[in-house]
Amino acid sequence: MYITRRKKNRTAFLYITLILLLIIVPFWLVILITCTSLMYKSAFWFIKKIRYEKIQKTIEGLFFVIFMFTIGIVFKTLVFDIYRVSSNSMQDTLHSDDIIIVNKLLYGPALPRGVFEISWVKPFFFSGNKSERDTNRKEASYRRLSGTCSLENGDVLVYQQAPGFFIVKRCVAIAGDTLKIDGGEIYVNRKHHLSSNTIKENYQLFVSNRKVFYKVMDSLGITTPFYNEQNQYNLLRGSLSKEKLNTLKNLKIFNDTKKVFDSYSIDKDLFAMPEGTYWTLDNMGPFIVPKKGMKIEINDWSFEVYGKTILDFEGEVIEKKEGGYYDSTGNKIAKYTFSQDFCFLMGDNRKASVDSRYFGFVPKSNIVGKVQCVLYSNK
Repeated sequence: MYITRRKKNRTAFLYITLILLLIIVPFWLVILITCTSLMYKSAFWFIKKIRYEKIQKTIEGLFFVIFMFTIGIVFKTLVFDIYRVSSNSMQDTLHSDDIIIVNKLLYGPALPRGVFEISWVKPFFFSGNKSERDTNRKEASYRRLSGTCSLENGDVLVYQQAPGFFIVKRCVAIAGDTLKIDGGEIYVNRKHHLSSNTIKENYQLFVSNRKVFYKVMDSLGITTPFYNEQNQYNLLRGSLSKEKLNTLKNLKIFNDTKKVFDSYSIDKDLFAMPEGTYWTLDNMGPFIVPKKGMKIEINDWSFEVYGKTILDFEGEVIEKKEGGYYDSTGNKIAKYTFSQDFCFLMGDNRKASVDSRYFGFVPKSNIVGKVQCVLYSNK
């Protein structure tokens, strides 16, 4: 009687656990966990049938090692992974050489396009021509599993810029958003986007006493270098986060402060510089971030803003000729429809970040996951 009741309680517990998993995590993960558990139990059941004890224990140990290695690969590929921050573009939020944990489960993990994209498996495969493998990898497309939430403005994420090269940035606009940067401030769908206090900008500081200023900077652990501006002894220029700037303001160690804006230059090499506009790192737009199914009219302005994105990520060649714009088949086109979602990314260290302001829109399919936490800080 007691044993029967115990089995019923265990069965009920398993059902409740399964229901909770279905609510909290994606369906594919529940199936994966269930199948893995059944395979593990089935394998050990067969191993236990081996009569010779030494052989049984050897196979059991070998299977356990292989199984745990496989679980590690699956976990690293589909759930969480560890990355190193490669630059100071996210300072003061993240620092160069910080070790971060990235949650792939939130947006849904992208399945590898081959064994050469699985870091723990790649070292075991050396055959084949490298250029041939790279070509095949470029032709294949990522397939993304479902996640637990959607990409949102303000998320700090890791994305793949090139095979084996990953970068950390902050998402400031998602697919379908109308983005405008005005005076270094972000406006999404005509609403001011409240940025993090760790966002760094360049400032002019009118300091009354430089010795006191540097002494306070040292006491606060602020190592940002400041330089003389316009050969004036008490006019300094440097980069500070909003948080640190407010701290210094409260200490009243300088008379005045002024944000320094990026100046216009035709050689700035921004992702787009439409004719008749004077876009800079601090002033650009408005423009709509491409969304799957979004139609645009092909003209001089839209071709300048979206042309590189269409060529690099949509695989469509559009050329400007006399009389209009033509596709790869030679047909004249007036409109174009995007086939995937994109986002616009920026670094928190605004004047020291190579981001979407330079290389343009990033396809959602290239996003690896959201930065969950810092495992080791190099600060």
